[in-house]
Amino acid sequence: MRKRPVKERFMEKFRADYSTGCWEWTAAKNACGYGIIGFAGGSLLAHRVAWEIFFGEITEPCVLHHCDNPGCVNPEHLFLGTQQDNIADMKEKGRARAPERRGEDVPTSKLTEKQVLEIRADPRVQREIAADYGVHQVTVGEIKRREIWTHI
Repeated sequence: MRKRPVKERFMEKFRADYSTGCWEWTAAKNACGYGIIGFAGGSLLAHRVAWEIFFGEITEPCVLHHCDNPGCVNPEHLFLGTQQDNIADMKEKGRARAPERRGEDVPTSKLTEKQVLEIRADPRVQREIAADYGVHQVTVGEIKRREIWTHI
């Protein structure tokens, strides 16, 4: 049985949303909401396929969405850019993840950076140090081996 061309299959797998202009992918999507289409035993991202069908070769690493809708495959909503462009676009649209909290910024932290440095310098046995700081002996060992609090 002959496999149908990607373009033919692509054109059957979206519906136009006239209120937004988006062409919403109706077939399989990945965990991030991007459409996927089978190709040569694997899968391709549908918005990248849309770019190639309508505009040709992808000349930048990223195909981004003006509409900020990962399920959209409308080529008029797409533009090319670098990973830096992608990150800037994400920040501009308010989708950037908040920086990870660490150390004292973690609300449940029992120690300060000053105390961690004191623990690292303390020559006593871990059990005694842990008792003085109100933490588990395992925590003291992880601090001394720099497995946790690695940023200081």
